[in-house]
Amino acid sequence: AHKTLDLIYTGRLMSGAEAVQAGLFSQVFADAEVLDATRAAAAKAATGATQAFLASKELVRQLRDERLGLWESMGHESRAQAALCETPDYREGFAAFTEKRKPTFTGK
Repeated sequence: AHKTLDLIYTGRLMSGAEAVQAGLFSQVFADAEVLDATRAAAAKAATGATQAFLASKELVRQLRDERLGLWESMGHESRAQAALCETPDYREGFAAFTEKRKPTFTGK
């Protein structure tokens, strides 16, 4: 909390490296690299397991907005995992893992 208060009281700006170190961001890029890095991240996400991403986003929203307790959160996560295990993308991810290859997800 002392770092937050320091920033509030002094109006000091935090550098990108400081923000990463504080856990506010996962990475920092030079201005010339931002667009390429953003495109690469979007391309990677677009080929991922979108149903799992959606479930993760909903679970995080519930934690944030509904302030779920630990056991309630774990129950929601368990139900989401069970539902995802029935999807073609889950089967593809599991097969790719066991076959030591990159998965090809379809969003289903």
